[in-house]
Amino acid sequence: MNRLVSSEHRPVDTPLYPSTFKRGQRTSVDLLYAAAKCYVKGVSTRDNGMIFDQFGIVSMSSTKVSNTSEKLDAGFEAWRNRDLGEFLYLFLIAVYEKLRLKAIVRDVVVPTAVGIDREGNRRILGVSVAVKEAELHWREFLECLVRRGLCSVKYFVSDAYPGLKAARKAVFSGSCWQRCQQDLMDDGTKQASNEKMKKCLATELRTVYTAETKEHAKDYLETLVAKFSSEATTLAKWLDKTIPDGLTVYSLPPHHRI
Repeated sequence: MNRLVSSEHRPVDTPLYPSTFKRGQRTSVDLLYAAAKCYVKGVSTRDNGMIFDQFGIVSMSSTKVSNTSEKLDAGFEAWRNRDLGEFLYLFLIAVYEKLRLKAIVRDVVVPTAVGIDREGNRRILGVSVAVKEAELHWREFLECLVRRGLCSVKYFVSDAYPGLKAARKAVFSGSCWQRCQQDLMDDGTKQASNEKMKKCLATELRTVYTAETKEHAKDYLETLVAKFSSEATTLAKWLDKTIPDGLTVYSLPPHHRI
């Protein structure tokens, strides 16, 4: 067993910090991370304390959780305002989440920007929250990315939300746009009148999307449009008008297509 050393025999420049304390410190940090995660998930500070009570941790008060959450918010704010730089490819995503606003739980949209730099590294560039997908919010979101230094964007991928399309043209007018192929797939199945047609359409669209060249993709698309022209005129017109928005990816080098 290690002997305890009194302070009078310890060198002045040697801190009294046994390695045993480090294990306890890591445990303390993990507990704070767990409390912070509960906070992110929407658990109130009072309920957070009750959760830790079940594990025999009676010192995790609501005040402690609040203090931890404030540090977390400061870290988020620093991350949200960090400098960006060059990113060649930009993916714009919008998902809906539940948010309590003035004691009322509402559906809100969470715009997210994901960028790929010249070295092929993927980074989340920014996240925002809005009540609806209006052009004004999308434009503010993109302009904020520009103010933080985002530049050299050559290629966009996004859904076809009208507000997003207008904002993208206003802020990044010179960039190429590729409509999300999964979004196209989902819209296409809505145009189909029955399950058999939906399955057939999904299979045929994958053939178009995975063609070796853009010319081959266009040929497959023409064949697909002709196939549905007689039995599903509306679907055929939709394919002919809309699917080309999903073929911009063929302007990229083959090893960059995803």
